[in-house]
Amino acid sequence: MKGFKIATSANEALFDFDSTWKMVAEEYLERELQIKSHHYNLMARYQMTDAEYHSCWQIFNERDAWRDCPVFPEALEQVLQWQREGHTLTVISTDNQHTHELRRTAMDALGLDNITLITVGARGSKFKILKTIKPKIYVDEIWKHCREAVDAGVHHVFRVAGSHDGGEGAMQGIQVIRNIREIKNDACFTD
Repeated sequence: MKGFKIATSANEALFDFDSTWKMVAEEYLERELQIKSHHYNLMARYQMTDAEYHSCWQIFNERDAWRDCPVFPEALEQVLQWQREGHTLTVISTDNQHTHELRRTAMDALGLDNITLITVGARGSKFKILKTIKPKIYVDEIWKHCREAVDAGVHHVFRVAGSHDGGEGAMQGIQVIRNIREIKNDACFTD
């Protein structure tokens, strides 16, 4: 089988960012956070004040907690399988440069050292990267980035339905999955 180019987001597709952020926030605030909505924005999701939200982000970044986000076991298993099958993988993240280094270290420790990691900065667009690398498959948890993938010409785009609504509204033609493992037998590997 000829290998394909596959790209994925880091947060909520490969790494469990949400539970790590929530844990750090709960420790800092000294209270349990309850999901109040499935909104993409963490402040809305947990009904936090503006000051609490920004303080929690500050602590999260000071602790370099990006490095501590656990990988989803089924996602790791699938990504490692794709590597063994000869597919070329790229992780595209909206992290900044400091976060990039922490994420790279975490990926290397998981045996993902042959996977390219590209960061586009907080709130960055993934369109140009996707247009340049031309993956056959792209996976993200945010609708905006799924739209960018479609606009960049990616043939098979999947949205991981995580702990939030994906931000902006849903888009037709995007398959929603629970985790990357669900792609393993998809028809996109046969065309």
